[in-house]
Amino acid sequence: MKLIQPKKILFVDDEELVRDALSEYMTQQEYHVIQAANGYDGLSLYVSEKPDLVLVDIAMPEMDGLELTSRIIEQDPNAAIIVISGTGCVMDAIKALKLGAWDFILKPIQEMAILDHALSKAIERSSLKKEKQEFEKLLKEQVRQRTDELEKINNRLMQEIDEHKKTETILMAKEKHYRSIFENAPVGIFQTTTEGHFIDANPALAYMFGYQTPKDLIDTVNETSIANVLYENPDDRKKILHQVFEAKDWIHVETNFRHKKGSLIPINLIFKVEWIDNTETKYLMGFVEERCTVGDKHS
Repeated sequence: MKLIQPKKILFVDDEELVRDALSEYMTQQEYHVIQAANGYDGLSLYVSEKPDLVLVDIAMPEMDGLELTSRIIEQDPNAAIIVISGTGCVMDAIKALKLGAWDFILKPIQEMAILDHALSKAIERSSLKKEKQEFEKLLKEQVRQRTDELEKINNRLMQEIDEHKKTETILMAKEKHYRSIFENAPVGIFQTTTEGHFIDANPALAYMFGYQTPKDLIDTVNETSIANVLYENPDDRKKILHQVFEAKDWIHVETNFRHKKGSLIPINLIFKVEWIDNTETKYLMGFVEERCTVGDKHS
């Protein structure tokens, strides 16, 4: 079982009695408290200890709380800082907020509930900011990975088209967006769910089976399923899905699909599974082209 570490608070105050009393109280509230008697030590401890929260008195000799706040914010714009100000120094507290402090507490502190609320509110905000930063970092990494995957898909698509002597449209669209390649490819391209419904299809796929637009094809198929509308034998799709799940890579299958008018079309089906992780399927994607049989002649 993973133990939850107590939140680390750096408390900077030149008054030893105040510092010790508040530190003891915060320790009782299950915070890990680090003390500093002046701004210079406080700045050094902030760099070395990386606390979750800084509690700093404004009125200190040499480096006061305002300067310490400013220096910490310069190093870490996301630093969580609460300043403690005497009732006669409210304007200094406002200056600290303008510098980047998150909150201020007036002293003497009459009720510890005021301190508790300020600490918990700041800790919660700090945790949310860190979670947001981690999420943004993860999102950027996922975007980078997906961009790499799209580039690999584009390269693979161009290789497949080149092998079938159909590169003219792809070469013209080489420097365009993936969607441009998708729309203009001379072979059918698709994305489907494992249940057998189209997510997307390009014009070539629709025309191959007698539909005017991809929307006509998608709407017709999704009323039932791909197996029921396109496959000569609906059970064949289950067998083919078993193959692609076993391979976890591109597979090439020869099968028969049905034209809108009822005739059968021999096809090459080249596709793979896109995974969210090792166990959950995101979608199926691939290419479809008519398979030339002996005696066939296509215009």
